[in-house]
Amino acid sequence: MTVREQGQRYPDRKKASISEKVPFEELQWFFDCTVDSAGPGEENVVWVQLSCPDNFEGLWFTAIPENGDRVLITVLSVMQNRWRCEVAVSSTDGGEIYRIHPRVDT
Repeated sequence: MTVREQGQRYPDRKKASISEKVPFEELQWFFDCTVDSAGPGEENVVWVQLSCPDNFEGLWFTAIPENGDRVLITVLSVMQNRWRCEVAVSSTDGGEIYRIHPRVDT
């Protein structure tokens, strides 16, 4: 039984280690998100739990491998300062974070 079948809100670990590039125009953008939790996982995967009003609550995403360190630094800063962020993800079904920007105006 997979994690998703167990009703938990984070993607399958097997997906986290496989990164297929998504064309920029197919990314899904969300502009008012909070970072609920974040940290490193197995095989240098960075996990980020995000919530975005009216879209999703407490979903886990992974950073694309080449951006892992930068994503982790950004989300830890967002959490520490209680900022909101803008993100571009491959999908809202266990997707990957391609871009993340802090919103310091909030």
